[in-house]
Amino acid sequence: KLPFEGPDALSIALAQVEKKPAKLPPGLQQWQRFFDRALALDPRQRYSNATEMRAALGEMHTRQAPQQARLLNLPSKSSGKKALIGLAAALVIAVTTIAYSWQAGSEEDLERIAALIEQGQFADPEQPNAVALLADLADQDDAAIQALRDQVTSALWAAVAPPLEQSDWLRLAGPLRRWNAAVRDMGVQDRGLAVSQRESLAERMGPSLRQSLLNFDRRTAEPLLILLEELEPLPDELASLVSQLQALPSVGDGFSDDEGPPLVLLTEPAATEPGLAIMSEALTPALFQRFAVNTGRSTAACDEAAAGARGCVSIREAADFANWLSVQTGQTYRLPSLDELRLYRGQVAQTDALAWTDTCKEVTETTDPNAAQRTWGGIKRVFGGKGAKPKVERRCQGHWLVDLNSGDVSARSTATPSTTAVLLREIPPIGR
Repeated sequence: KLPFEGPDALSIALAQVEKKPAKLPPGLQQWQRFFDRALALDPRQRYSNATEMRAALGEMHTRQAPQQARLLNLPSKSSGKKALIGLAAALVIAVTTIAYSWQAGSEEDLERIAALIEQGQFADPEQPNAVALLADLADQDDAAIQALRDQVTSALWAAVAPPLEQSDWLRLAGPLRRWNAAVRDMGVQDRGLAVSQRESLAERMGPSLRQSLLNFDRRTAEPLLILLEELEPLPDELASLVSQLQALPSVGDGFSDDEGPPLVLLTEPAATEPGLAIMSEALTPALFQRFAVNTGRSTAACDEAAAGARGCVSIREAADFANWLSVQTGQTYRLPSLDELRLYRGQVAQTDALAWTDTCKEVTETTDPNAAQRTWGGIKRVFGGKGAKPKVERRCQGHWLVDLNSGDVSARSTATPSTTAVLLREIPPIGR
């Protein structure tokens, strides 16, 4: 018989609130106190946890043998009702015995696990080991079991911490795999000490991955990426960095910086030389608009500019645009030299526009000495000095531009509807 009955769920719920459970029949009254407390409406009057209830069961277990004998040896003249009561009592006692024995077996398991931890038998390849036993208890949240899990993860983490602190990824491989396998098998990826340990991984590995990303240097990050393939679940920060590193472009591939224009990777960075990327198209009207508004310049349209490109850009505006874009993206943008733009022009979308370079068109001017200088020079020669010589001056007479269609070069000092900007983006040398 159920402790509360009714024709529907609502009636049963009301009975639980308004009534007390029915009293047990004679022969089972020694269980009355136990069930009254277990079914108490007020949570404060119930057993506070499984350990307390188990202790109460233990007390009943020690008293059950005499009671069981008395109930199972009822006089033959007992009524059918008494026989049924005796059978019910025997069943309750049997179930209690099984439950208590199961709990006692669990205690024995916990003691065995604790002994294995004490002996240093944490995980494979040691046999037997604590992780294998704790894996069978992965669905249990008992505080004592979690404490044992934390002991195991703490002990295995002790081998992870030193190479992690030193960023020695090769030496870290073995200890980290062992720790990760134990965490996975015990089912504690998001419980206990494993949570803070994963955060430590992100704190130590994140800077190295970010530096490799800035350097476009997946090769240096490869040992770390291999390690992280086995680590699940990855902390969000590491997962994002790994995804970006795996998507790094190869030479000839396109990419872009946040807030920056589309780029094409030209060369990968080396130990002492920066890598290079180039804008895949000339400065667009939309990007120039952002630059102009942000720097307080005129946004007037440029008549007769090439389709898709912003014309009427002066050499000074092109240089200022490079500085502004560097600040916006946190990367280094600059005007290309004449040789660089001629070499990499093929990576830029063709258009009827001329792109500025930072290479001056140098002119040399020679001025002969005047009469007074020649006379004074003659006097100095008489006394062993040097005579007057022509004065040679070099100056910048405009900057070279490259035609983005034909590759022809020309020099100008002022903007025209055809002049635009195509920038290079430097990628820091590896290790910087």
